[in-house]
Amino acid sequence: MNLAGWELDLPVLYGRLWQKRAKFHLSERLFEAPGGHWALVLFAIGEIGMNKQVGRLALLRGKDSPRVLRRYGRALFWFEGQPGKPIVFVDGGRRARLLECAQSLWRREPVGMRERFIDGETGRLQKP
Repeated sequence: MNLAGWELDLPVLYGRLWQKRAKFHLSERLFEAPGGHWALVLFAIGEIGMNKQVGRLALLRGKDSPRVLRRYGRALFWFEGQPGKPIVFVDGGRRARLLECAQSLWRREPVGMRERFIDGETGRLQKP
């Protein structure tokens, strides 16, 4: 599937979640860094409350032949329902700012947000 000019193999990106995509009406959105050398894709985006959507995250490199460089595990990131855009590129496009969905350890319920940064070169998830 083509997302913003990046041709992605969605079943590979989703992995074992692929079967749930249609059943739960999950979606994906790609955010390309300035210069187009790397991108972040929010995938498995689903609604967790009224006007509140979260998704999983992957780092991509190589627009002509995209490779998934890193998936950020089971962490969820806000797509909708928090102030501002879901992903904002900073430092001339070297890093991206996003909001992680903070969850309760006991019930796995969303309890807020944590600001995070991703370095486009290393893929590291950083605190502010």
